[in-house]
Amino acid sequence: MSALPDESLAQVATETPLAESVAKLVSVTQFIGRARDVLEDAGHTTSITGNKITVDDMVIAHYVGGANPRWVVWSIAGSPPTWVIGVAVS
Repeated sequence: MSALPDESLAQVATETPLAESVAKLVSVTQFIGRARDVLEDAGHTTSITGNKITVDDMVIAHYVGGANPRWVVWSIAGSPPTWVIGVAVS
């Protein structure tokens, strides 16, 4: 189950630019599989390679663990901005 209500998933996915939408959606978890599930629940197509999720063949969400876990999200086309999002560790 997502930390965002179902209607929020749809709203985030349709009302914000793709990279920003992905950044908001993955920020709810530090687990890559869970992040993929949240993205797919919002209607995106995803694939995982290592610690990166490719979203709709347009955006990469890269999980960086360690003392300051975070997601780094960017457009494959290279258009700015790059989003860096901290995650809550539970």
